[in-house]
Amino acid sequence: MHKLIEKLTSSRRADIMDALYELGGEQNRPDSNVIDAVISLINHRDADIREQAVISAAIHWRHSDVFEILIDYFSKEKDQSVLTTMCAALGSLVKSGHGSINTVNTLLAHIILDKQIDPELRGTAYL
Repeated sequence: MHKLIEKLTSSRRADIMDALYELGGEQNRPDSNVIDAVISLINHRDADIREQAVISAAIHWRHSDVFEILIDYFSKEKDQSVLTTMCAALGSLVKSGHGSINTVNTLLAHIILDKQIDPELRGTAYL
């Protein structure tokens, strides 16, 4: 695990992505230090890193702390792929009992109704 933390907190993009891919698909939650390191990457400057962090923390592990973080970051996110993943993640979190369904419904309804938003993102929000 120590090596994984080193990679997740590295300044090198390749190290971080390697660690996130190593964790990819892992349904069992790793220890809290790894979880904290992954959650901190949701605010990373690199969109691919943000997206993989959301996939691990919110979709695979369904970590309850991630709900509020995603809600806070949603309006700041500019990358369509990350936003699409965040929509799926919020739905996954609510389905597993984390967060407010009303908050997510309101957020997703705004996306669905905005004709200027990317169609893929609107489609994911609709689902």
